[in-house]
Amino acid sequence: MQLAFTGSTDTGNIVLELAARSNLKPVTLELGGKSPFIVCEDADIGTAVELAHFALFFNQGQCCCAGSRTYIQERVYNEFIEKAKARAMKRIVGDPFKKVWSKALKDIDEVIKRANTTRYGLAAGVFTSNLDTGNTLTRALKPGLCGLIASMYSMLQFHLVGTK
Repeated sequence: MQLAFTGSTDTGNIVLELAARSNLKPVTLELGGKSPFIVCEDADIGTAVELAHFALFFNQGQCCCAGSRTYIQERVYNEFIEKAKARAMKRIVGDPFKKVWSKALKDIDEVIKRANTTRYGLAAGVFTSNLDTGNTLTRALKPGLCGLIASMYSMLQFHLVGTK
């Protein structure tokens, strides 16, 4: 028999500790995430916008590995924002007048630092056409899962595992 828990990281730690004290039941923890979605300057921006919207709004945003933090390299930032605004106008979600925050990022090192600055570590997505850039990012990021080219990469048959 296995114990499965979905919830916060703090409560997940308690569940894991209690399971270890009992009879070492196998435990699957699905803990919250603030997954980064990274758009590199060589990415196809139209596709990146569609994937970013999918990553955030899949399942009405109720997805533990939703791409809820989008980082965009500075050279393509304005183009991405304009296309994302146009895409967002087609979607009705919550208060349409609430301001949205985002920041252009100058270099990959800044992206890595910002993406890893969270206690959550379930998933991350990297969108680039350069395999070397993708490998650099996926090795430097600290999630349990990292999707290269697309953000939503889990399948129902796979266990979601991620540690920070």
